[in-house]
Amino acid sequence: MNKYIVFLRGINVGGLKLTQKDLTHLIESCGFQKIKVFLNSGNIQFQTDLSKDKIKELLDLILPVPYFLMTYAELFRVFEQRPKISANNCHLYIFIAQSSFSQTAMREFVQVKPAENEKALIISDIFFWQVPIGQTLKTNFGKILSKRQFREQFTSRNINTIERIIKYNQD
Repeated sequence: MNKYIVFLRGINVGGLKLTQKDLTHLIESCGFQKIKVFLNSGNIQFQTDLSKDKIKELLDLILPVPYFLMTYAELFRVFEQRPKISANNCHLYIFIAQSSFSQTAMREFVQVKPAENEKALIISDIFFWQVPIGQTLKTNFGKILSKRQFREQFTSRNINTIERIIKYNQD
């Protein structure tokens, strides 16, 4: 059986609130096994023998919000390739997105004046963003990310969240 991670976008947006229990029931309804919902923030892990295409077919039927699907192995590779934070008091975000979004994000990033210690990097078509703690929604780039045109193209996770998922799977 293969292990997959689903990253949901917007489970607490626009009046839609999905609980861990709701998410677990939705995923169970697909017949997936060993389901784990992480941090009540739309990170769901499960196992199945189905192909990615078949999983997407099923998820498209049951999930009321945009989502992004990765195998655990893909997530682990991304985590291993992550850049090191180059300044104290910064967060590192990983953008889980449609494949072309990393280039779009970088084009937008280079057009704005970054905050002090704010950086962006693409590694293996994954966009990473370093931003000072507390400034995520306040920087020029952070404001661009909230535009309607980008909302369904990506979801981001703090690298600490990804690290917790990785550690869970190593125990």
